[in-house]
Amino acid sequence: MNWLAEKTIKYKGTIIIAFILMVVFSIFAAPNVSINYQMADYLPEDSKSTVSLNLMNKEFEKSPPNVRIMLEDVSIAQALDYKEKISKVEGVKEINWLDDSVNIEQPLDMIDTDTLNSWYKDNNALFTVLVDKGDTLNQTIEDIKEVVGDKGIVSGDAVTENYAETSTSEEIQKIMLFVIPLILLILMISTSSWFEPFLFLFTVGISILINTGTNIFLGEISFITNATAAILQLAVSMDYAIFLLHRFAEFRDEGQDVKEAIVNAMKKSYTSILSSGLTTILGFLALTLMRFKIGPDLGTVLAKGIVFSLLSVMFLLPVLTIYTYKIIDKTHHRSFMPSFEKFSKVALKVGPIVVIIVAIVVVPSYLAQGKNKFTYGASSMASSEKTQIGRDTKKIDDTFGKSNQVVFIVPSDDPVEEKKSEKRLIILKV
Repeated sequence: MNWLAEKTIKYKGTIIIAFILMVVFSIFAAPNVSINYQMADYLPEDSKSTVSLNLMNKEFEKSPPNVRIMLEDVSIAQALDYKEKISKVEGVKEINWLDDSVNIEQPLDMIDTDTLNSWYKDNNALFTVLVDKGDTLNQTIEDIKEVVGDKGIVSGDAVTENYAETSTSEEIQKIMLFVIPLILLILMISTSSWFEPFLFLFTVGISILINTGTNIFLGEISFITNATAAILQLAVSMDYAIFLLHRFAEFRDEGQDVKEAIVNAMKKSYTSILSSGLTTILGFLALTLMRFKIGPDLGTVLAKGIVFSLLSVMFLLPVLTIYTYKIIDKTHHRSFMPSFEKFSKVALKVGPIVVIIVAIVVVPSYLAQGKNKFTYGASSMASSEKTQIGRDTKKIDDTFGKSNQVVFIVPSDDPVEEKKSEKRLIILKV
């Protein structure tokens, strides 16, 4: 590693230029990375759900409705007026209501009760709408909400997907605003310079930005990966920078000049950094063995992120240290970390007791982990009354009942079997 450390310092200008070019590319590429919010797209290709969805998309151009709209306290005429306005919203491909099933010019008491209550109940009207789930989804949902105003409540898969997209982005920003100051505080306490924490975060931040931008070469990533990759990369790779600068500080304390200290720090810390980094990379790459494609999606992005973190720490951080060592020296402060000598002695004494406690806790913990409940996809947002979409969904469900779209496909070349299937479904409904 001697030659690598020396070459890094020798060509520090080239390294800075290379990272600047990668950062500029990533700034423009990151906003253009396609984010997929459809969990069904990550099912194994040979799963029954995937095979069925592929067959449906092949045989039928029309998809099931993905939005439910309830209008409160409206007459039949008003409902028809709203239906006309909603149908003109860009992105709305189809809208269905009572008038598509029966002749609404006849008196309401002459319409089948079940049919009527499915669309119009207690002066509330329920529309089922199919909207395009492309790039204009957000605008389509917003336009629909604007049309229905206070009278309307909107829910459904497309609304949930849109909510997941906007809320995930907002929540990640809130998390970052909380996590970064906390990390800075911890680093300021544990390091010997007020400037070092900012150098750590800057270096790792550069690697996160580059990783985010290079996701464009993957075609698209899931919203789960998009939401978690940056935070996980920050948490996992911060140690690498600390290893290097801690070594640098030790050699400076021994009286070595800046260049000699950083070169020796690189030589001494590279083994630890690479060992830790490669272990983490292999751990993330193990996710790519999952048949559920969220694993390969998340594992690939995180493994790539650790590679960029290693490159940033091994090449960019030493160069930045050379350029900023005067600031590090001027902002030097005493260590605020207490001595752990007494703690270590106590830990050795209570070690056997801790082992016994852990052994006792392992069994109930193993049994308890099998009782955990999990939610999948963005649908859990619609089931939680803590969110607006959850409250709206519940209100529609309380009025018109729950809706769960199921597509039943039968061979089109066998009319007899098709009729039998229809009768079976009618019996199941009853």
